[in-house]
Amino acid sequence: MRPLFEIINGVRRAEAAQLAEEDTIWALIDGLPPEQKIPVEDVRSPKKEIDVSQPRELQRWLNVRDGMAQQPDLLPPIVVRRGSRGARISDVAVVKLV
Repeated sequence: MRPLFEIINGVRRAEAAQLAEEDTIWALIDGLPPEQKIPVEDVRSPKKEIDVSQPRELQRWLNVRDGMAQQPDLLPPIVVRRGSRGARISDVAVVKLV
């Protein structure tokens, strides 16, 4: 069984990778080099939603989403630790809360 990873930093990048149909994403495991590619499906998010209701948050999301779609290897790696807590990335929603 492959290990699962909990996101410490990088939920937007992981969600953008999933939406761009990337199989893997660059990650720092326990925040330590070297960067490694890990399966997106093995990543768990501490949050179930990415709130884009504020203009600044919407722009952050659009920048990450577009960057992942165009040149995913240029984005910073996500930071993860081994663990299975949280939501599957495929279950994370990008929402505009009012």
